Amino acid sequence: MKEVIWKMNRGKIKLEIVCISPENFLNLLWREGVFIEDVKKHSIASYSFKINAKDFNYLKQLSEENKVRIKVIKSFGLFNLIGKIKKRKAFVLGIFLFLFIIYYFSQFIWLIDINTENNVSPYEIRTKLNEVGVKPGIRKKDLNIFNLENIILNSNKSVVWTRVRIEGTKLKVEISERQNPPKIKEDNIPCDIVAKKDGVIQRVYTKSGTAIVEEGQVVKKGDILVKGEQGKEDSKYEVKAEGDVIAKTFYENTKKIKIPIVKRTRTGKTFTNRYIKIKNKKIYIKNDLNKFKKYDKIEDNNGIIKKEVYYEVEETKFTRQDEKKMVSEELIKLYSDIRINFNNDIKVIQKIDDSNRESDYYDLRVLVIAEEDIGEDKAIEREKIEEKNHEEIENQN
Repeated sequence: MKEVIWKMNRGKIKLEIVCISPENFLNLLWREGVFIEDVKKHSIASYSFKINAKDFNYLKQLSEENKVRIKVIKSFGLFNLIGKIKKRKAFVLGIFLFLFIIYYFSQFIWLIDINTENNVSPYEIRTKLNEVGVKPGIRKKDLNIFNLENIILNSNKSVVWTRVRIEGTKLKVEISERQNPPKIKEDNIPCDIVAKKDGVIQRVYTKSGTAIVEEGQVVKKGDILVKGEQGKEDSKYEVKAEGDVIAKTFYENTKKIKIPIVKRTRTGKTFTNRYIKIKNKKIYIKNDLNKFKKYDKIEDNNGIIKKEVYYEVEETKFTRQDEKKMVSEELIKLYSDIRINFNNDIKVIQKIDDSNRESDYYDLRVLVIAEEDIGEDKAIEREKIEEKNHEEIENQN
């Protein structure tokens, strides 16, 4: 490693000399203090060797005086690098220009990310920022973070805390909202337990109230499951019904999907173009010629330097095996769309998949059978309670 670094620092040139007496010329170089190494004899009149780059001009002078023909075979190290740079001035200039453009555009904010909670919308905050001139394209040095935080706090009474930070070319705004105290619900109001959805009753557990449904009974949404009253017929009184009503429920999701004629498959070949967008105009930094006959094009507009990625695709006939795979994937999606709305209290008992092929499409259906508590509280109307109490008083009289 040290030898490589040493060679890079001082530079080397490999030469070939051709003359009548090459040995005498080599001896001359030694006497003149020109350091040579890796000497190889190719013929009676031809030798090759390496010298330091700094001795090249003096060796060239000696070769002219002694009528020796020299040929540069190879150069490497720092000397070679400088030579290549001189030949590629436009390339080096392009690198510096590219770095300057990246540095220049990194001095601006190009994305504003706003995170809020429940009541304050990101649109409200973005509108307020626009009013004070904070929008994509603003210079970082023109931003006063602490002043911006105070503006957001004073513009909306629901905002109790805000944090504004610059992360690269992104302005991140985090909002914390004022929380209203929870409303305390009175727990002694008489109520019934009613069905919040259709189902088939499996089990009923009551703590208070009177169950009026039994196992195997089909109920509709809104039906009373547990009545908010207790006691014997001659001394019944209203109570808050409490308990769990476990029922079998049904969830269905359907979809029609068209059967494709051809299948598009990516071959793995790809290329990427990169560009900068200024005033809706694309300035390409890298723009390769598209040689793909059929391709997918995906654009990535995030960041300063945007990308166009091209993927080569090939089209083949859509087979029965492809149909089965497509149907299976779609059925999984339908099931996922149902399950995503389930909470932890819902237990899946059975899943039924159904697919029916027509001429050029499939009818898909997923049925999920679950068990859950379908009861919810519904307050007994106060007028009915008062009317009933009035009737009881009259009967007592």
